[in-house]
Amino acid sequence: MSFGGFIEKKSESFSLEKYGLDNYFFIREGEDAFKINPPLLTYKETHFVNSHLPEDEEDFIKNVNLSFLSKDAKQDYRLLYKYMPNYMDVIF
Repeated sequence: MSFGGFIEKKSESFSLEKYGLDNYFFIREGEDAFKINPPLLTYKETHFVNSHLPEDEEDFIKNVNLSFLSKDAKQDYRLLYKYMPNYMDVIF
């Protein structure tokens, strides 16, 4: 399930902290949008990359042999992998 949203603060009593929304790095206040830049990966590549996560950021970026991903793509994926959709084939 994917969802997005917009919260308009009509009341000064609303706060991100009150609802635990301040714990998410991708929630922004103001005009700055969070840009989602997931790398384009095949199912096999995704599975391989995920097999190395969660891992220390420095180890993941430097030591894991992911030659098909740039350093920036590795960093972007490491930030977002928990929130990426998962698909599976279902046959009836």
